[in-house]
Amino acid sequence: MSQNTTQETVTKYFDVAAEEFDSIYTGEGKGFWGRLLDRSLRKDMYERFRLTVENCGDIPDRTVLDVGCGTGRFSIALAQRNARVVGIDPAPTMLAIANRLASEQGVADRCRFIEADLDRFEAPEKFDYVIGIGLFDYLASPAISLKRMIDLAKKRVIVTFPRRWTWRAPIRKLRLALRGCPVFFYNRARVEKLVRDTGGQVEQIRVVGKIYFVMFAPTDPGRE
Repeated sequence: MSQNTTQETVTKYFDVAAEEFDSIYTGEGKGFWGRLLDRSLRKDMYERFRLTVENCGDIPDRTVLDVGCGTGRFSIALAQRNARVVGIDPAPTMLAIANRLASEQGVADRCRFIEADLDRFEAPEKFDYVIGIGLFDYLASPAISLKRMIDLAKKRVIVTFPRRWTWRAPIRKLRLALRGCPVFFYNRARVEKLVRDTGGQVEQIRVVGKIYFVMFAPTDPGRE
């Protein structure tokens, strides 16, 4: 499956599943058992949220690019901590939720959401931080996107990759396949090679439940 075909399939899936996906963070629309299941099985999602926000610094007006921003939960949390955030995502329903939530949280002036794929996104300047959380789960050609993220970053790139050899991987693959959505998994060696080959210098690779939480800096000596 090509990168373009995969992207179209993933976009269609998330455009339909936007509200369902966002409820993972809020519990809205779920009963007691649904919320309990999320708290039990999705601890790594909540931990990656905490780690991402924590590692995007605290300097006022730092800039962040949130690639595959979805419903904007990460963007909004960073804006609430005085960052200026651009979130990009190809799924319009996701972005409609993101814009509504940013307004409700009073940070619409610090968030800008754009309907775009990373390979078609143009920025007038680099961002202090570039994040891609849950992004590489759905990319058939991860090196292309990782290289683009590195090119757009001044200080740090923060991404996650789903781990291959876990009990959840085959269950998740089957569940998403039944809904027409591909998903890809990684081992540590592949993650390290992807970062190295695309021009990054690994700062940290941390196992967080069923995912790798990865931070790295661009190796370009000319960056700011």
